Amino acid sequence: MQQHLVTESIPIIFVTEAKEEAFYKKVSGLSGYDFIQKPIDKNMFILKLHNYSKIYTNMQLSSNVINDSIIYSETDTQGIITKVSKRFIEISGYTQEELIGKSHNIIRHPTMPKSIYKNMWQTIQSGLSWTGTLKNRSKNGSTFIVKATVYPIIHTNGKIIGYASARHDITKEMIEKQRNKKILDAQYSLIIILTKGTITYINKTLFQHYNFKNLADFNHKHKSISELFEPHDENALMPLMENDTPWLDYVKKNNDQNIFAYITDKNSKQHIYDVHYRGKIASNQEIVVFTDVTQLQTQTF
Repeated sequence: MQQHLVTESIPIIFVTEAKEEAFYKKVSGLSGYDFIQKPIDKNMFILKLHNYSKIYTNMQLSSNVINDSIIYSETDTQGIITKVSKRFIEISGYTQEELIGKSHNIIRHPTMPKSIYKNMWQTIQSGLSWTGTLKNRSKNGSTFIVKATVYPIIHTNGKIIGYASARHDITKEMIEKQRNKKILDAQYSLIIILTKGTITYINKTLFQHYNFKNLADFNHKHKSISELFEPHDENALMPLMENDTPWLDYVKKNNDQNIFAYITDKNSKQHIYDVHYRGKIASNQEIVVFTDVTQLQTQTF
């Protein structure tokens, strides 16, 4: 009964004549308990039942919402599934009978790095919650991607008795993100996305023409893309700007003018980019496009 109370939080009321300290210590380990001592006050008894009835009704409503809309599951301490929501069953393609008693890795996608799950287990076994993006595989082999929060279920005695996971399906968002990335990577222009003033995405143009493997490699070698800018004239984006914010502010302020960035590629060829701020693509993300006008500018000169 104690374990059931921990997982379901069903309130229980003790009606007792006992006043001994040992009794109170014994039941104080239970979740959601209350006392009514004899002789019973009828009005107080009815009031407590009424209050707990409302609490339990609200809990049931919340439980129904979770069951229908959240990919929720619980496991024991070994990762064996003990409970799943209706939404979990729907997206996984398994029946409840096929899931209960099985290891939670029944939905794990084979391409997921083991290091992610190692980190997750280390985190939740230490009593902390873990949040991350996971790729899962349903019964029919299709992929679904979730934003997951996994946390320990802790008994009132302080011991971990299992783990719970609440997951949100972000498959459509991730597919759209990958589609947009392919479109951006196919562009000849240099496209930069900044989050709160810091570069979080650069398309493949930078890596194809310049000596960087990926964004991490670029960030390791440079604090800002402005370190690549070369001085030329008053319309050029000058180098030696300490971070990405100054040059971004300059471009935004002078977006109606021709602003050029001069950058030399890995083959020692200088490229001339017409730089324009294209606005926000999310609440905290901004996009800047560097259009290669080298040939046009060379012809003009």
